[in-house]
Amino acid sequence: MRTVFPGVDPSHQHSQFYKDVISQDQKRVTQLFRRAADAGISVERKGTTSSEMLSLVADHGHVLIVLVDRTILLCDECALADKAFAEKLKEFGSKADSFLGHFVVLTDISQSRISTEKRNSDGGGSPNNNKALTDNFSNDLKSAAVPPVPTKGSKRAWFYDPGSRVENHQCSVPFDQFEKARLQSGTDQDILIIKVNEQKKPKS
Repeated sequence: MRTVFPGVDPSHQHSQFYKDVISQDQKRVTQLFRRAADAGISVERKGTTSSEMLSLVADHGHVLIVLVDRTILLCDECALADKAFAEKLKEFGSKADSFLGHFVVLTDISQSRISTEKRNSDGGGSPNNNKALTDNFSNDLKSAAVPPVPTKGSKRAWFYDPGSRVENHQCSVPFDQFEKARLQSGTDQDILIIKVNEQKKPKS
């Protein structure tokens, strides 16, 4: 895991999202970070550059669970599927201190998309099955590493949104938009880096 602040940053106490829970969460979150090493989780106090993220997902051997500002990150298809929610999110995002924390699973940064047919044929199931994300998360992460099918366009971020209302859907937004959402004040640039494919070494 990488974060610029391993714990509860007191500077967030005035944020609408954090202010009602920051005092009781501080002790709990601090203890979780202290116990991370015992659970085999490495915590680095540092941010992650866009180049580092690209390198991690480039070989489709890693996925990144990224904390983002939900008010900024909503793909077009999800917005069309639930216009009322999209409008409320837009309205909330227009207010001061409107940060809304939300985790998504980043699988690719490219001019490409994950092939649903390929994913399903490999046994990964629906790419945005909320039950799979909770009950069978490791299988879903492995299926996220399926190589992409090239498409035209500028660089985009491809991710699973567990809050999506669209079935069989993988979200994508312009990469600049994703970067803005993950670098907002309130995220602490929290990223969980998960290896899903071991590279096979050539036989000697």
